[in-house]
Amino acid sequence: MKILTICAFCVSLAFGESGIIQALQSQFQESSAQSKRIEGIFKERDVNVKVLKVQNLGNGLDFVIVQEEKQGERMPLLVTNNGAVIMPASDVWSDDKEFSQKLESVRSQFQQEKREGIESKILEIFSKRKEAVITFKAKPHVKNPKTFYIVSDANCPYCHSELEHLDERLESGHVKMIVVGFLDLSSVHKAAKILEEKSNDEAKNLILLKKYYNKERDNIGFSPKINQVMQYTKEISASGVRGVPYIIERD
Repeated sequence: MKILTICAFCVSLAFGESGIIQALQSQFQESSAQSKRIEGIFKERDVNVKVLKVQNLGNGLDFVIVQEEKQGERMPLLVTNNGAVIMPASDVWSDDKEFSQKLESVRSQFQQEKREGIESKILEIFSKRKEAVITFKAKPHVKNPKTFYIVSDANCPYCHSELEHLDERLESGHVKMIVVGFLDLSSVHKAAKILEEKSNDEAKNLILLKKYYNKERDNIGFSPKINQVMQYTKEISASGVRGVPYIIERD
């Protein structure tokens, strides 16, 4: 009897494992079919994407992250379980509290991961493009100073305001700045002149920035540094930065 009981248990366990394996295979096939359908819908609109992540939210919907192949930009979407219907994951109304909490959680996680990814790329550019970085050291009395990494444009009014508050930043940490040409051709020319004329003298560099951040100063002439500025501006844009000033704070 004991032998029969053990054998019966072994048979039951084997069938149980088989059932689990079949269920997992089925889920994988469904997920794969959904991903292919999503990618196919985008391809019909001449956009190539790859499905990176799928999280079930209930109510027949999944939170899906896709990555556009050319620019590498990631997009959050709400997709039906079969992949037939795709919609933005931004404005969604629901009286299902559990669904809403799940959606808010995955959206917050996506935004955090996106921000961390952008910041990692920007810090890498600051490290690689040392010749473009203008540095201002924290005030002597500051202990354990943090570092502010700032991407700025000479024609951006918010960047003008940030520059005016530079002294306040230096009360708590160092400032490292790269001036880009985001807004227009004038921005590119100003950034090139700043790159050409910058030095290791902080006081002179501050005067230089204020000189070219002047709204009235547009006719500034050609600089041989223009191609260099256009290159690192392109790199920063490709990292995911869409507005300036872009500020990263590190301890």
